[in-house]
Amino acid sequence: MIDAHSACERFIGNGGRYSLLQRIPEILSRIGPELGPDTTTEIQSIHGELDAIITIAPADMAVHLRAVQLPFQQVVDVLANGGGQANIDTGAVQDAIIPLMEACADAGYRVSPQ
Repeated sequence: MIDAHSACERFIGNGGRYSLLQRIPEILSRIGPELGPDTTTEIQSIHGELDAIITIAPADMAVHLRAVQLPFQQVVDVLANGGGQANIDTGAVQDAIIPLMEACADAGYRVSPQ
């Protein structure tokens, strides 16, 4: 079922450190030539969570979520092919988060303090 409010809730949550909104910039800062097991596990986790959100997000939100997911998809693809070097593009993530947050506000989503 397409549900903007639920998509926002799953992406933003309460805005705390375990929300995707907080986890994404932190893990993107750790993407480099060598990825440790904790980093790859977190990247795969975030990728899966974004996949699930995209399935319930309206099309206009899904476009931005896919842009956020792109660097995670790139890493998952490299790992699926046995590892190696990859040119991971994280530049579009911030540009996608801003309109995504605006879409969530338009959908009536509000962050509840912890």
